[in-house]
Parts: sequence; C-alpha cells; structure tokens
Amino acid sequence: MESSSYNSGSENPSSNGNISSFNSTRVEYMNSRSSEVGPLILYGVFSVFGSTINIFEISSLIVQETLCRRGNVLLVNQALANLLVSAVSFPVMCVAILAGLRNEHFICEWEWHTALACFLVTVMNYLCISVENYLQTCRKEGDLYDNCFRVQLILILILTTWVAAISFVTTLFVLQRGPNLCQENFEDSSMLFVFFVPVFLTITVFAKAVYEQRNITQSLSQQNSIGSREEILQRHLLNSNVVAFTLFLCFWLPFLISLTLHSMTSVPPISTIHQLFTLAQIYSCVCGIVYALIHDSFRQGYIYLIRYLCFKTHGELSKLMTPEKTRGTVRVHIGMETRVGDRSRKSTRIPCVISHYESSSSKCEEDFL
Repeated sequence: MESSSYNSGSENPSSNGNISSFNSTRVEYMNSRSSEVGPLILYGVFSVFGSTINIFEISSLIVQETLCRRGNVLLVNQALANLLVSAVSFPVMCVAILAGLRNEHFICEWEWHTALACFLVTVMNYLCISVENYLQTCRKEGDLYDNCFRVQLILILILTTWVAAISFVTTLFVLQRGPNLCQENFEDSSMLFVFFVPVFLTITVFAKAVYEQRNITQSLSQQNSIGSREEILQRHLLNSNVVAFTLFLCFWLPFLISLTLHSMTSVPPISTIHQLFTLAQIYSCVCGIVYALIHDSFRQGYIYLIRYLCFKTHGELSKLMTPEKTRGTVRVHIGMETRVGDRSRKSTRIPCVISHYESSSSKCEEDFL
C-alpha cells in the first residue's frame, strides 16, 4: 500500500508538468496564429476585390463600343499586370498563412519577385500609354498615329514589356543580385534609379499631352465648340490615365524611396518597409476603381456587368420577365391594328358624309359611329 501510494504520488507531478507544458505550448501557438488573422483577411479581401475589378476593366473594354479601339489594348495589358498580384500573388499568400508557411523564405521570394515583375510591366506599359495618348490627342494630323501604333506594333510592345520584366526578375533571382526585401539586402539599391527613367519620361509625356490638350480645348471654346465625339472621349480617357498613373506613383514611390534611404542611412526600419511594400501591392487592386469613378464609358460598362451578373444569379427574375414582354408585344400589335382600322374607316366614310349629308345624314352617322 505504501509503495502504491508512493508511485501515485510520484506520477502526479510528472503528469501535471506535462499538462502545464502542453497548455503553455498551446497558448503560445494560439497567440502566434492569432497575429496572422489580420493579414489573412487583408490578403483575402483584396484578392477577391482586386481580381473582380480588373476583370471588370477588361470586360468593359470589350462590351463598350466607345472603348473598342486598338490603343486601349494597352489598358488590357495593364489590367493583366494587376491581375498578376491580385489573382496570383495574394491567393498564394493566403494559402501560405493557412498552412503556417508565411515566414518561409521561398514564400517571401515569390511575393517579392512577383510584385517586382508587375511593377516593371506597369512602368513600361504606362510609358507606352502616355505616348499613345499624346499622339492620339495632340498629333492627329497626318498618318503619324497610324504609323506608330499599328496593331502589330502594339502587340510587339506588349510582348516586349513582359519579356523584359520576366527576364530582369529571373536574372536577379538566379544571380542573387539587386535589392532583396526577403534577405534584407539593400546594397545594390542604386539600380532602382534605373526604374525612375521610364517614370520621369512618362511624367513628361503626360504633362505635355495635358498642356497641349488644354490649349486645344481653349481654342475650341473660343469658337463655341467642344469638339467632336471622338475628341471628347479621347480627352476623358487621357485624364483617366493621368489620374491612374498619379495613383500609381502615390502607392509605389514611398516604397522605392524607403529602400533607397535604408541602403544609405538604415532609416526607415525594416517593418516600415514591409508595410510600404504591402501598400504598393494594393495599387493593383484599386487601379480599376479610378476608371469607374472618372470615365463614363467604364462606369457604364461596370454597371452593365453588375446587372448581368445579378440577373444570371437570380434565374427567377428572367422567367418572370419573359411573359410580360410577350404580353406587351401582343398588346402593342393589337393597338396598332385598331388604329389602322379606325383610320381606314374614317377615310372611307368622310366622302359619304360630304356627299349625302343632306339626304342620309342619319345613316352615315350610324355607320360612322
């Protein structure tokens, strides 16, 4: 009896110790996982929202007749670059967070190089958009625009942007050169100034296009004219592209400047740079909103797509509308036949009333009624 009581007493402390260590480990695990709920919701919401907006932007360029022009293929390329982040990078981050692999090195490398490729494609694409808008808006005389922006040339420009961006990112990944946010290596951040060259060119071309377009608008107002329908649409598209590019600078420039400053002064801290990097990626999810808010044709395209999706998801509404349309068409058809019958009856009886008014007024009157 004593030995049994001794054994039970010796086993209780060990079991209590295992339970306490298990509880402490569980609490630490729950605390570590609870900190990932916010990033998971952020990535999930912006992935769904951004993918939907970018798909709507591409679809609006197809369904809207006023937007079906060859120069707007560059806007499709821009939306595809944004989809690279919202529909590919963000879902991968959500899966990594759910699997507990967010802090793995290869996940960070995937996010960094995907965002860098999107950035390069967007920068080069905006430069092409600025030149295309300038020639279309301010240099319409002659065949300059048709010669510079043929369909084949636009496709070559789009392929060139993607090949150049993917080649550059692959080279950095293989050689392990250049700034790397995952390795916290910012020694070669000076090469980021190469990215500012197309940015400054785009700013210059857009500024020149807006200035000349303002002069053209003022000359038209002096003539009491607002221009043709094509000129008005092109003017609105130019303004929308300028606002979208300005938004792009507001999202990406703080991150690029922080990388450059950190390489020289170690300020700002790494945590701030990661936050600015996430903010820069969010641009890919909100870019399409600019066109919906500013450009009327895009807004109408978005509304059309929303209505189409709502009717497709509620089949009962379409079934109810079909018989109403059928009854409406029959009613209009009958009404037209009645009016035609009344007119023919009146036209044939008016001579009768005139010729036999004195002798047979009562008879004609009965027939007329």
